[in-house]
Amino acid sequence: MLKNLWYVVLPSSQLTDDLTAIRIVGQSFVAFRDEHGKACLLSDVCVHRGGSLSAGKKVGGSVQCPYHGWRFGADGRCTDIPAQPNLKIPIKARIDAYPTIERYGWIWAFLGDLPEDERPPLPILDWLSDDAVRTVSGHFDWESSWDRVIENGLDFAHAPFVHGSTFGDVNHPEIEPFDVDSKEWSGSARMIMRRGLIHDPCA
Repeated sequence: MLKNLWYVVLPSSQLTDDLTAIRIVGQSFVAFRDEHGKACLLSDVCVHRGGSLSAGKKVGGSVQCPYHGWRFGADGRCTDIPAQPNLKIPIKARIDAYPTIERYGWIWAFLGDLPEDERPPLPILDWLSDDAVRTVSGHFDWESSWDRVIENGLDFAHAPFVHGSTFGDVNHPEIEPFDVDSKEWSGSARMIMRRGLIHDPCA
């Protein structure tokens, strides 16, 4: 895992009132919304006996472990131990919690331990709100190597051959030279690709 970076957790529309199990670059998390609707992300492993928190339930703004009922708030601190209601909750009874930002229709989480003023910024994707831009999105429902997924997404030369029915044109696979605008935390480029004629079987 690349540490101290922002990761997209899931589209905002997919995080409802329930707990959602999330797997990011080989790590397990549980996502949920607190009582104010803010997106939260915690480690999916209960610090007590290793129960999967995503298999538990949400109680108010907390996640309740399905094994012994321990509850954890959005900051990762244990707020309730049902078997010992009159004892002080140990300071060590906490799990990792991750900062989140909701932007561009996605929920982002910072996976790392840098203080807020040292974290890299989110990428600037303001063009997503441009009505003249049509975005193509999707998700993977199978096990795949995250670095290969990223590499594939950056490899535009495969589009005319693999995605010729939606974008790209196998008869014109050329990609003109382009420049990459590099910044401290990001890079961008504009590549022009021809779009082939899409065959409509109903026409």
